[in-house]
Amino acid sequence: MRILAEDDVRAFIAEHGGNVYVWADDAGLKHVHLSPPEHPVEFESFDGDGLTLHQDVRIAAPSDEWKLVLRHIPHKHVDALWDGWEPGISSPPGTASDEG
Repeated sequence: MRILAEDDVRAFIAEHGGNVYVWADDAGLKHVHLSPPEHPVEFESFDGDGLTLHQDVRIAAPSDEWKLVLRHIPHKHVDALWDGWEPGISSPPGTASDEG
């Protein structure tokens, strides 16, 4: 598993403990935080050049990589993209709408 992140993202994560937690709620919505959720979630962990990404085992693993990006709205936070896929902006890799 490859974890991609620019230096500013890695620095932000390091300043907040070095961990990224990605989980899905019961409605299937993705949550990305730098601390674990308050409710129990089973995670699989991946180390990536100075940080650890903890992925909810209920999320199907990306085929190649997680890309971590820094967002600034509504506040500075980390987001995790699956093989570069950003829900609501691009299509999942390998779909017809991704090819155009």
